[in-house]
Amino acid sequence: MKFRNNSSEKGFTLIELLVVIAIIGILSTVVLTSLTIARKKGRDARRLEDLRSIANNVAIAHNGSYPTDFAGCTGGGVAVDTCTTPDLTAFTDPSVDSNASACNKTTPVPPCNYPVGKTTLAAGATTENWEVCAYLEAGGPRDSAGFVQVSSASNGSLKIGCD
Repeated sequence: MKFRNNSSEKGFTLIELLVVIAIIGILSTVVLTSLTIARKKGRDARRLEDLRSIANNVAIAHNGSYPTDFAGCTGGGVAVDTCTTPDLTAFTDPSVDSNASACNKTTPVPPCNYPVGKTTLAAGATTENWEVCAYLEAGGPRDSAGFVQVSSASNGSLKIGCD
């Protein structure tokens, strides 16, 4: 009489397969979470670079002795990509389409474009009196509520918060 040896059977049990599937699911969740954070930080880096470039473009448009009025974006807190003088049409928030409205204190969370105006985001910005803000998804510097700005008052340097 021959007995069958159970150890010679090939294959996986249902429990073993379920454990492997659960481990793969947990690992993929961890990877996707870290990728989401990395994407937010990447968009924030782009926002900071955009603010620096906007400051450079405004400085180039300013001829030194006479302030130039911003054209195309004369309202207070309008989207910076509507400015034609200085040409700021290329600057849109990396997480939005071109039709998004500008960020403001009541709706700061993206998707929203960079708002521009006089200091305190009032209407009538000029190359001597202007401010552009951005909202950072990853939180930004401490006590900023996620906002950073570049303005004529800061001589084009980044500043925490948005007036």
